[in-house]
Amino acid sequence: MEDLKQIKYFENLGEKELKLLGSFAKKKHYKGGSILFYEKEKATSLLLLTEGTLKVYKTDPENNEIIMH
Repeated sequence: MEDLKQIKYFENLGEKELKLLGSFAKKKHYKGGSILFYEKEKATSLLLLTEGTLKVYKTDPENNEIIMH
């Protein structure tokens, strides 16, 4: 629960809400180059980037990456 308090998005939550969120929240570490999700994939969770860099891109018909802003 202490980790959740450090996230600005959750800083105004009370102890009850933080405890509830902490009951199902999971902290995960990903290796560089990991794909977290694909375009048009149905969302099943909320991902919050707390450290590192995220690259969001699409590919064209020739398989070239198009970086999204």
